[in-house]
Amino acid sequence: MMLRSLSLLVVILALVVSANNDVDPGRHDDADIVLISDQDQTNGRKKCVRLCSGTTGKGRTVWIDYLLSGLYTTVDMSKCGFIAPPNVVTSLTGDRFMFLSRGGCSTYDITPGSFRVEVETYGACNRDQARGARWAITWQAVGYVC
Repeated sequence: MMLRSLSLLVVILALVVSANNDVDPGRHDDADIVLISDQDQTNGRKKCVRLCSGTTGKGRTVWIDYLLSGLYTTVDMSKCGFIAPPNVVTSLTGDRFMFLSRGGCSTYDITPGSFRVEVETYGACNRDQARGARWAITWQAVGYVC
């Protein structure tokens, strides 16, 4: 799962670099980050694109048991100041047992201020075990702030 997240991040960074090849580095009105499209096809201004990154914190993530064999957590990114749902890339991190899971890079219900990650554990891990293994979600979001 981590490889898939990293691969997606590399693709996003490649798009940013390739989109910036036409940017004159001497001009201050060009953005350092170029957003090709966002979740809602919002047409923001290129000067208003923000990259915001964070983690739910190893040992501090609030995991909720979900259905019979999964967990979820809601990630607060309200401090990023997005005005529309951003593009989000996530990765499940921790000290052990991540190989027992699927979905740590899958995002749901993305809003300008939060998103949810659901992790399938095949019944092998509950919320207390996930906390004990210090599971966390590391994330990056790119979106418009004006």
